[in-house]
Amino acid sequence: MDIRIFQVLTSFIAILFIVNMTNNFRQSKIDYLELLLGVLFSLTLLLFAIFPDIISITIAKILGIESNINAVIFLSIIFLFFFQLKIFLKLKRQEKILTILTRQFALKDVLKEEDL
Repeated sequence: MDIRIFQVLTSFIAILFIVNMTNNFRQSKIDYLELLLGVLFSLTLLLFAIFPDIISITIAKILGIESNINAVIFLSIIFLFFFQLKIFLKLKRQEKILTILTRQFALKDVLKEEDL
């Protein structure tokens, strides 16, 4: 098995990502779930870097796609849509919270003006 440049580079980036996520967790910048997802993502990236052909062929067989690179791209697009949906849902939740807080502050201001 010959080692290609992208394997070394991707492995290095995955290890740096794990170290960064661990440091952020220690500094309480992220919670346990975010750490777990980040490390899982990095380990998956590391496995793809170390065994690119074996994993891509296995994914292609599981999905029933003949070309292994198409299977990897298809799976990547699915994950991207999933994460985009999660970000969208978090944004909508934040908008609801912001709306509730704005209404509460507005009501407090109105009540203060009435008391004067």
